[in-house]
Amino acid sequence: MWSPPATAGVSLCATWTPSRETRMAWLWLANGLYGNVFTRASGTALNTSNDMWDSELREIQDRASAANELVEGITGELGQFPFDKPTDRTRLALTLLKSSIDLASASTRLLRLDPIQYGSASATLARPQLERFLRGTFFGSPALTTDEEVSAFLTKEDLPKRTHEDGQVRQVTFSFLTRMVEEQILRQAGHHVGTSGLTATLKRAMTYLNGSVHGGTIVHASYGNDMVCFDPRPFATGELLTNIVAMALLAMTQIGQIHSNYEDANRISFTARFDTMFRAYFKGADVPHPL
Repeated sequence: MWSPPATAGVSLCATWTPSRETRMAWLWLANGLYGNVFTRASGTALNTSNDMWDSELREIQDRASAANELVEGITGELGQFPFDKPTDRTRLALTLLKSSIDLASASTRLLRLDPIQYGSASATLARPQLERFLRGTFFGSPALTTDEEVSAFLTKEDLPKRTHEDGQVRQVTFSFLTRMVEEQILRQAGHHVGTSGLTATLKRAMTYLNGSVHGGTIVHASYGNDMVCFDPRPFATGELLTNIVAMALLAMTQIGQIHSNYEDANRISFTARFDTMFRAYFKGADVPHPL
């Protein structure tokens, strides 16, 4: 029997209410999915100074510590979804989704250790966390991909081709993939397709994610101070950490979806603890149900 690894003994810690002020240009924040957990990125360059206030650093580390406990608590929930004979589809989707959660754990742990030394690395992990979540959801759903497309990706790393808005047939792009996954999650949540601003917002935010990963001007904005070190103070709002945890929660819901399809079940058996975590971050919304 194959079962996702679990971390035992992790307790649910208190969540926080983040400031709604958006102060980081490279924050990938999506507006409208399950209420207002996600807020729109402003694209305003970060203003830095020499003052690194101890109180803000302590606040960042406290938030990061709480976020890390929550993410590792999510990991501890994975053992409830065993797969006796996983298919290629379930193996691929589970590895992508579990690694997405692991990136959230790494990101929050780095920030907890030292916001100045590791803050830039912590933020940069947001993009691969998001992309692995999107691909894991995409390949995990028989409604979005065929078994042949799963096999092609595993053997040749070929992404499926779809007809895009311009009428051309080509491999799925990030924005196309985001829209498909968005619609899938909205259906799971019982919403009408098109009620979320996730796709449009992520298109805008990818500019900043790309810059953070590849060395764009946002890196200069983050390090452009006399000490040439990362200024972590925008983390004090808690928004980026909230989004890191929220995406890990969504990844867990998709693992539950995959297991419900695997077991041919009409419901997903999440624990009361996970339901509490999910509703706290998504403003009381119910965990998505099987399609």
